[in-house]
Amino acid sequence: MKKIINNRPLFFIFMSFAIGIFFARSIFIPNIFIIIFLASALISLVYFNIKYKTLKKLICVVIAFCVGICSFFISYNGFNGNNYGTSTHEIVGRIFATKVYDSYELVVLDNVIVDGNKSGENFKVLVYDETNLTIGDVILFESNINSVKLFSLGLFNSYCYKNNIKQECSVNSTFVQSTNVTTIAEGVRERIRYLLFNNMPKEEASVCFASLFGDKSYIPNETRNSFSVSGMAHILAVSGLHIGFLVMAISFVISKIKTKRWLKVAILSSILLIYCYFCSFAPSVVRASLMFFILALAGIIGKKYDKLNAWSVAGLLILFISPLYVFDAGFQLSFICVLCILMFYQTFLSWLSKYHLPNSLASTLAVSIPVTIGILPIMCQHFSKISMLGIFANIIVVPIFEVFFIILFATTVLCLLLPFMSFVLNVPMFLIHIVILIAGIVSNMKFAIINLSPLSSMLVISIYAVLFVLSHFVNMSYRIKTMVSVALLTFTCLLSGLMALPAKPSSNKISVLTSYNKNVYAIELGDKEFIIGVFNEYTNEASSQYLSTSKLYVADYYISLTNVVPSDTSCYKNIYTCSYAPNSTLLATGVEYDFDGVFCQAVSLYGNFVGILLSYQNMDVFVCNNKILTEGLCMDFASNYEMVDILIGKEKYTKQLAKYLNCFELFDGNIIRKENNVLANCQGNWTFEIKNDNIVNVRSLD
Repeated sequence: MKKIINNRPLFFIFMSFAIGIFFARSIFIPNIFIIIFLASALISLVYFNIKYKTLKKLICVVIAFCVGICSFFISYNGFNGNNYGTSTHEIVGRIFATKVYDSYELVVLDNVIVDGNKSGENFKVLVYDETNLTIGDVILFESNINSVKLFSLGLFNSYCYKNNIKQECSVNSTFVQSTNVTTIAEGVRERIRYLLFNNMPKEEASVCFASLFGDKSYIPNETRNSFSVSGMAHILAVSGLHIGFLVMAISFVISKIKTKRWLKVAILSSILLIYCYFCSFAPSVVRASLMFFILALAGIIGKKYDKLNAWSVAGLLILFISPLYVFDAGFQLSFICVLCILMFYQTFLSWLSKYHLPNSLASTLAVSIPVTIGILPIMCQHFSKISMLGIFANIIVVPIFEVFFIILFATTVLCLLLPFMSFVLNVPMFLIHIVILIAGIVSNMKFAIINLSPLSSMLVISIYAVLFVLSHFVNMSYRIKTMVSVALLTFTCLLSGLMALPAKPSSNKISVLTSYNKNVYAIELGDKEFIIGVFNEYTNEASSQYLSTSKLYVADYYISLTNVVPSDTSCYKNIYTCSYAPNSTLLATGVEYDFDGVFCQAVSLYGNFVGILLSYQNMDVFVCNNKILTEGLCMDFASNYEMVDILIGKEKYTKQLAKYLNCFELFDGNIIRKENNVLANCQGNWTFEIKNDNIVNVRSLD
C-alpha cells in the first residue's frame, strides 16, 4: 500500500479503532449484512497488503479493529446503572443542568443520594410542577427509578453518555433543600448566561451562549431548526472554527510579549485547557485544542506538522478515554468536517483559482464545498432536511461569525470584570442578529430544501472510503479511482438495499415502546400495524423511531386513548383518538370498526371508557385505559369479553380484570404473566409474539 497511499499508520489505526467500536454491536447481534461487508473489506485489505508486501500494517489495522470491539463492550457494560427495582425511593440530588419546556422542566442531578446511600450516578428527572429550579439547587423528592439505556431503537443517547446519566425518573413536585451549590465552571457559565440574557433579546442571547459554550438548551426550537436546515448548525457547537478564531486572537496578543516561544505556547495551551473545562470537554473542542497543541509541540521540537496525523492522534485520545463518542453526532461532524477539508481543500482551491476568483472567496468556497459534501451522509443519519443554499449562506456567515465570536469573547470578559460596560454587548448582539436573520431566510426558501433519509451505516462508511480514495492522499489514476469507487458503492448499495427491505409484519406480534416510564404499544395483527396507548411527546418520538428501525416506516393506525396526536402525522395512515382532537378521527365507544379485517372497538361499560379491543381471527388484545373498576364492572367486562387473549396496561388495572379471565397480562410495559406465573420480564423497548397460546421470540429492540 505504500506505493499507492502515503505512509499514514496513525490514520489507519484510528479509523480501524473507530470502525471496530462502531460495528461491534452489529457483529455480535449478529447482522449478517454488516458481517459480509466487513469480511469483504478484510479480504480486500489482505489482498492489497500481500500484493504490496505491507503485512505489518495489516496486522496493526486488524489489532486496532479488535481493540475497538473490546473497547465498545468494556465501555458499554461499564455504563450499566444500579437496579433500583419497581418501588418508590427517596432521592436527593444537586441540579447541574436544566431546561424548561411548556408543561415540565428537565433537570439533571449529580451527587445523588438514594434512600440515604450515595448513588455515584447522575439522574435525569422530569419535574411537572411549576417550581422554577436553577443550577445549584439541591432537591428532594420521591419517585420510581428506571435505568437509562444508551441505545434505544437504534439511537445513541449521547447526552446521557456525556454526562454519566445512568438513571431517569419523573415527579410531580420537589422540595428545594438548598441553593447556589455550584462548581467554578457552572458559576462562570451561569454568570455569563445572566449577563447575556439581561442585555440581549432571548433569541440572540441563547445563540451567543451556545457559541461560547456549545450549550444549545436555551435556544428556541424554531431558531435551532433554522440553523440546522440552513447548514449553519456548526456555529452553535464549539468546534475548530471557534478554537481557530480564539487562537488567532490570543496569539496576536501574546505575540506582542517578548518571551520564549515555549512559554507563549504554554500560556496559550493553558487558556485552551481552561476553555475546554468551561465547555465540559466537548469532543469538538478537545479535538481542535489537541490539534493546536500538536502543531505547537511540533514547532518547538523542530518536527514537521502533519495535519492528518494530528487529526488521528486527537481522535485516538478521545476514543481511548470515551470509546462510545464515536456514535455522537457532534463527534462525527467535527472530525468529518476537518477530514474533508484536509482531503479536498487544495484540490478545490486550485480548481477555483482557474476562474480568477478573489483569493478570499476561493479560499472560503474551498472550505465550504468539501464540508457540505462531507457532512451530508451524517446529516442524513441525524437530521430530516437541509438547504442546498447552505454553501452560499456560509460564505456570508463565516466571516461575520469570525468577527462576532472574537468581539463576543472580548466583550463578555470585559463585562464580567466591569459590569457597567454591558452596553458594549450591543455589538455582538447586532452581528448575531444578522446571522440569525440569514439562517431564517435560507431555511424558509422551500425550493432549495431537500428531505433526507437515513442511510445504512455500511453505506455511510463506504461513502467516506470513496471520498478518501478520490482525495490526493491516494496515488492512483482517476480511471482506477473511479473504478474502485463505483465497485465499492455498487456492492454496498446492494447490501444496504437487501438489509432495508421492508419487514413483513408477523401475525400476532406486540412491541413495547417506552420512555420515562410511559409505555405505548406496537401491535401487529395479520398485515396491519397499530400504534396504541396514552401518548406524550417522548412516546410519540419513540413510536416514529420504531417504525423506521423496524422497516415499517408507516403504521396503518395510530390510536390514542386520550386526545394527544403526533406532531408529525406522516408516520401514520390513519389517526384515531378516544376524545376529540384536531387532525384525527373520533373513535366512538360501543361501535365496532372494521379495519380491513381487524376489528377495533372502544369499550365502554355503563358510561366508563375502559379501553381498546383489537380482534383478528382467533386473537383478541385489550389495551386498558388505566381506570380503577369496581368488582361488578370487572365481572361484567369478563362476561362480555371472555375471549380476550392478552391484557395490556398498568398492573393495578390489568390485575383486577385478569382474575376473571384466562389470558396473558402485559403490565407496566415489562412483565408478561399468566395465572401468576411470570413468563417474560424485560426492560426498555422489546417485542414478542403469541403463537399457539404461547409467548415466543422475546427479544430486545435496543
